[in-house]
Amino acid sequence: MKIQSAVRKVILCLAPMILLSGCLSAETSDGGNGAVTPVPPSTGNSAPTISGSPAASVTVGENYSFSPSASDPDGDTLTFQISNLPGWASFDTSTGALSGVPTLATIGMYPDIRISVSDASTQSSLPQFGVEVLSNEVVTGMAVSGQQPSENSSADVGTVVRVTFTSAVNPGSVSSTSVTVSDRNGSVGGSLTVEGNTIVFTPSNNLDIGMFHSVQVASSVSSTSGESLGTPFSWSFTTSFGDAIPELAALEVTMLDQGPRWGSYMDPAGPNSQSDKFFHEFYGTANTFQRFADYFGTAEPWLTYADWGNEVFRTYLTNTGYTTQGLRRFTHGMYGEFVLDDSVTLQELEMLRDNPAFSRVSEGRGQGGSEHRSRPVALAVVSNIHAERAGSTRRIEGNQARLETFLPWMGSHLYEWRTGDYRGTPDVGVPRFAPFMFALTAHSLITYIEWERELGNDENQYWRTTYPMDYGQGTTAGAQTVTWPTIIDALADVAEWAVLEATHDTSQNITMWQPDNQGYASFYYQTSNSPSLAPGLNLMIAPAYAWLWKETGDRRFRDWADQLFGAGALNSLSAARNNGKLFNQQFFLSFDYIKWRAEGDELWLDQ
Repeated sequence: MKIQSAVRKVILCLAPMILLSGCLSAETSDGGNGAVTPVPPSTGNSAPTISGSPAASVTVGENYSFSPSASDPDGDTLTFQISNLPGWASFDTSTGALSGVPTLATIGMYPDIRISVSDASTQSSLPQFGVEVLSNEVVTGMAVSGQQPSENSSADVGTVVRVTFTSAVNPGSVSSTSVTVSDRNGSVGGSLTVEGNTIVFTPSNNLDIGMFHSVQVASSVSSTSGESLGTPFSWSFTTSFGDAIPELAALEVTMLDQGPRWGSYMDPAGPNSQSDKFFHEFYGTANTFQRFADYFGTAEPWLTYADWGNEVFRTYLTNTGYTTQGLRRFTHGMYGEFVLDDSVTLQELEMLRDNPAFSRVSEGRGQGGSEHRSRPVALAVVSNIHAERAGSTRRIEGNQARLETFLPWMGSHLYEWRTGDYRGTPDVGVPRFAPFMFALTAHSLITYIEWERELGNDENQYWRTTYPMDYGQGTTAGAQTVTWPTIIDALADVAEWAVLEATHDTSQNITMWQPDNQGYASFYYQTSNSPSLAPGLNLMIAPAYAWLWKETGDRRFRDWADQLFGAGALNSLSAARNNGKLFNQQFFLSFDYIKWRAEGDELWLDQ
């Protein structure tokens, strides 16, 4: 089977909780006047047309102005969009006009600009174009005439930094102290070369993604004729991935290499015992292979493997009266089977909701808000949503919905991680922040939010906005107060803190988030007693950041998601070879990252 290593819009035939659908839009080009016209839908609507030839350059201090010509055969109202808008320009969405006056600091090339027009049903675009900002200075000595990447631009992690002057550069004036590139971690290592009028800085490794980078050129840099720069020059840029999902091909290799191994392990006619199969079924073999079937667009052998895995889990549930441990309550595969062929009944999903540990609010009194209970509480919420999606009514305990208690508990888990105040945690183990536990809590809250939106409910109706919670016995005395008006506010705050501030070893100021030398990054497993990084958990964590990208438009979340996914995908094969649990762990949530990243790109990259 030949697998395409590119961004996929995954078609989800099961349900929104398994994967949602998407499709790629088709386009045709007229090949002549620069207009691109999509294939019209079957409704008979005619696509709008757009044409025009934008100027390729503008001089500092001059006004740049371009307005495309656009029309719609049906007379529909048109709106315009732009991608890669230069920072010195503005864009009119009602006319498509691009205009602005660049300054000296914005000298450089601004590539890959695309202007599109839409009639709300179809969209047409001009071909991509670039605008170069040229210097207006009358040069009497040595001066900077351009730089790459340009000021405040977003550059690829593999970028090479260049600064060009009006005169040939004296190589003897160029050193690691006269030209520097730095990020928040300090100076970036690399080599400097001189190519005529240009100084080239080549980083030793890929630049860290999602980072603000500053370039400093000292005034001591001089020309071959002895003219010095005179005034220091500096500019900055950030790093990000492009459209391609990082290392997707590596993840596909893992799917095809290890999928048949762990799928056939569950064969009821095979040699493996129920207890061995149950150990390797952790995180849900059925869920894994249901998602494989959607991703590859082929039912077999994936759905057979899913059936076998589901029977292993059902056998365990039947033998225990559905009183599974709270941390083994993975209802995703059971719900998927319910949607696919009704081999799982609504009654079974309701028993999975009601029978395992931490199903009832009364079980968590006094400790449900402790981060130590975050995993069973998160999975309890997901089980409630799956039962509701299957047709059950919202579970009421006492005089209120269970979710009305579970959600503030999860807010308390976020609070404890964010502040390091674990006074609400009982003495049952070491209090900790483990990023994968945050990922499970985020998955649960996202699952709840997306379901409430489908129902037309207020997604924050059960949310507690101020923390900490009062467990009694003075546990909140002197505690730091945190206010999160919405669930999204809380998730975004903790996700950002985890990358930028969370500390693994306070004595040595070692952060939880650690970039690698390939432009990716991973977290330490937890904040205590964790000597190594845990890239094997990255594919569980990345989806939360991709969802926040979709919800907020904050490009940092996309970049952080990409860094996690890239490192996780590269590590996935070695992790999956260990056991079935680690195999399923790679695919439990990773397809959500693909879906939400694409949805975020569609929402925000063309704005």
